[in-house]
Amino acid sequence: MVIAGRRSAGRSPGPAAVQRLPTKNKETNTMDNGNQGGNQGGIQERLSFLRIGGETAPLLKEAWSIAEPHLPVILKDFYDHLLAIPELRKILDGKSVERLKEAQVNHWRHLFSGSFDDVYLTRVKAVGQAHYRIGLHPRWYFGAYRLVMGRLGGLIGERHRRDAPRAMKIMGAVETAIFLDLDLSFDAYSTAVTTMTNRMLVELAENFRDTVQGAIETVGQSAAAVNAATGAVRGIAQDTGVRTEHLTGAVSGTASNARAIAAAAEELTATNHSVVSRMESAFSIVNEAQAATQRSTDAVTALAGIAGRIGGTLKLINAIANQTNLLALNATIEAARAGEAGRGFSVVAAEVKVLAKQTAGATEDITRLLQEIDGATGRTRDEIAGIGTVVGALRAHSQDVLSIMGQQNEATREIAQNIHEASQSAERMSDEAGHLADGARSVMTSVEDAFHTTARLTGTAEELRAALDKFLSHMMSLRVAA
Repeated sequence: MVIAGRRSAGRSPGPAAVQRLPTKNKETNTMDNGNQGGNQGGIQERLSFLRIGGETAPLLKEAWSIAEPHLPVILKDFYDHLLAIPELRKILDGKSVERLKEAQVNHWRHLFSGSFDDVYLTRVKAVGQAHYRIGLHPRWYFGAYRLVMGRLGGLIGERHRRDAPRAMKIMGAVETAIFLDLDLSFDAYSTAVTTMTNRMLVELAENFRDTVQGAIETVGQSAAAVNAATGAVRGIAQDTGVRTEHLTGAVSGTASNARAIAAAAEELTATNHSVVSRMESAFSIVNEAQAATQRSTDAVTALAGIAGRIGGTLKLINAIANQTNLLALNATIEAARAGEAGRGFSVVAAEVKVLAKQTAGATEDITRLLQEIDGATGRTRDEIAGIGTVVGALRAHSQDVLSIMGQQNEATREIAQNIHEASQSAERMSDEAGHLADGARSVMTSVEDAFHTTARLTGTAEELRAALDKFLSHMMSLRVAA
């Protein structure tokens, strides 16, 4: 049964409206050009199975003679019914219904002639392929034939209403012919579906193979490149790790040395501070010595003054003694003149004279001692002056030393502070070097992991390529024989 004629060029093919990919090899073309007739080659087997024999053709011709006058009405009602269905209306839209009716009449004329020759087979094959191209599902085709069979059954029953066996016999032949036509057209439809399915399967497999193989090649090449780069990075990371370990050791040694230097600087600062303290104490002692020297000088000077005053007093005493001696001498003379009466006075005068001489001798001794004291005092003053000069020089020198030591102490304190900060920096650098070493070890671990991962990725790409070949072989094995 012809519901629609050949589709015009440029319309999208097939019920699934899938865009066909270009074929790429002879295998695909072989699928396209294979035995598209499929079981149509077994027409005799079909005729035998449906029990279509020599008596069938006359019955079909009689059925045609009954139906032909009514075909215009049957086809009009038939296509009106089809156009009332939205899905079928889309398929028939833009086609000439009159041309379709004419094609349908020609097809039925040949079918009801009972001549199931190559012309009929070619025609029914074209019908099935056309249905596939326009996307007409077989259920509509079967349903359409059911409607036609109903009308034909009514016409045949009306013609042979007095001969029911004859009507049933003719209707049986009609049903058999229609089932044969349905079988052959569906076989052609199925063959077209199978051919397209196989073609699409091959094209899908080839496109999938090209895409996936390209991706696998890219993955393999990328994995190889990454593996090579990772190997280089691995060597660099190993060298960096060794250098980092050396750096960590050197920095640790530097930090240790810095700590020792800082400790020594602190000890030096403490020593300088102690020296400065002692110098300050010594300077205080020198100041006290200078003050004591000055006091000694002042005391010696005062002593010299006292000695001078004593000398003056001694001179007075010596003068008095001399005068007393003269007076005693005069008294002795006068006592001698007085005689016996002046004897007692003469004794006193003699005693006074003796005392005067003793006093004069004592004053001479004291004067001599005072002269010695004055000489000693002068020498002492000179010595004390020399000591004062030395103490003054010592004080000035001590003051200079104290100033220098103060500056040195400040410089030492700054040096100790700087060394302490350097020690802290060295400690931080040591910690950072430790972190750097840890980071280098982590990087090395990551690089090792990446190296092994890329190696596994390369192996995975090979496994994926093998799996793809297996999958494509399986897909090719799924092709259905047309």
